[in-house]
Amino acid sequence: MTDYITDEAHGTNWSLLLGDSCERLAEIETDSVDLSICSPPFASLFIYSPSVRDLGNAASRVEFLEHYSFIIREQLRVTKPGRRACIHVQQLTTTKSMTGYMGMTDFRGEVIRAFQDAGWIYDGEVTVWKDPQAQSIRTRSHALAFATKNRDSATTRPALADYLLLFKKPGENAVDVASRVLERFEALRAHGFSEEDIWDIGAITALFGLSNRMANLTSMQPNPEFYLMGRVPKAASPDKAR
Repeated sequence: MTDYITDEAHGTNWSLLLGDSCERLAEIETDSVDLSICSPPFASLFIYSPSVRDLGNAASRVEFLEHYSFIIREQLRVTKPGRRACIHVQQLTTTKSMTGYMGMTDFRGEVIRAFQDAGWIYDGEVTVWKDPQAQSIRTRSHALAFATKNRDSATTRPALADYLLLFKKPGENAVDVASRVLERFEALRAHGFSEEDIWDIGAITALFGLSNRMANLTSMQPNPEFYLMGRVPKAASPDKAR
């Protein structure tokens, strides 16, 4: 077993705890957390250490869910009534070496049922679609390979999506989480901008924000004429020169 290390650090409005979640969650006050965002190990898909504390180091799916249930219950205790936990999961495949066939298991559904059994309300999810080619390269999945499609497409399948599962603790939310969009609109109106002006500002800002990110990603350089626009004085026209 690897050495178990704990540590912590604190600052203004934040605390960072290192250690086993099953134990360290017990140190957090009841009804004190507004939102938790977690990505638990996907059962034994990845085993990060030989430690028995490692959620991924499970002999079976039943053992994993039993271990994970301690964390699920503690998350419910520390979360404020009416507030959320967001859990990132994906469906899991089976292998011939482990089960005798290649298929899928409903890991997403098992996690949903585990949270419901602990007392959470399941009330939504976000699907994160994945690129089949990128997933094929990363996972070396037989079912996503072009060679499999060309040889026998009956053994292919779509890429596995990720899911962000949304759970709510029963009870009424004591403090409204109000959108600040209207405040931003009022601030712009105070400077004399109309409704149409405000939407134009938002659209142009979003367009340039996206293009700047793409340019940064690809190290794209603008052509010299465009780059120098507005940066050097314009040459005088022939008429003005005379």
